[in-house]
Amino acid sequence: MFAVAALAVLALDLASKSWVFDLLRVRGEGVPPRIVAQQVRTVIPRLFELEATYNYGAVAGSLSGHGGWLTVISVAALALLAGALIRNLRRGPGPELGVSVALGLLVGGIAGNLHDRVAYGAVRDWIKWFVVVRGHPCVWPNFNIADAAICVAVGLLLLREIVKGRIERRVA
Repeated sequence: MFAVAALAVLALDLASKSWVFDLLRVRGEGVPPRIVAQQVRTVIPRLFELEATYNYGAVAGSLSGHGGWLTVISVAALALLAGALIRNLRRGPGPELGVSVALGLLVGGIAGNLHDRVAYGAVRDWIKWFVVVRGHPCVWPNFNIADAAICVAVGLLLLREIVKGRIERRVA
């Protein structure tokens, strides 16, 4: 399940980025690239649009200008996750299904964004959620399938630990 989740996220992330950037007729220039033209698509008015952006940093553009370090961190994270998985498999039965899926989502998401950092010098984002309050849009930073998979994975792992802690307290 780990491999299935990781490969599914990676494939869906890369395919969706290519498809959306083509759909929006994104025209970019430079290295790293910057968007000079696109056709933003409204999916749900006043809530959800397809809008291409390049993220040169991490969360919401933080650490912009440090793409090299973010690439190194991504490679290190993938190596640590692979090592942890191999160590757990050698000890006996693999991790429980939920942990395997969560780790697969995490690896697939990291790999999808790492691909973009290496290939483009920036991560391609295209999902734009926002709400309009008193005529002013409150916009969540654009993201992609890889980002969503990473967030879901972290949420699943945190939820597992919370539930596990409650069960251990009841037993004790």
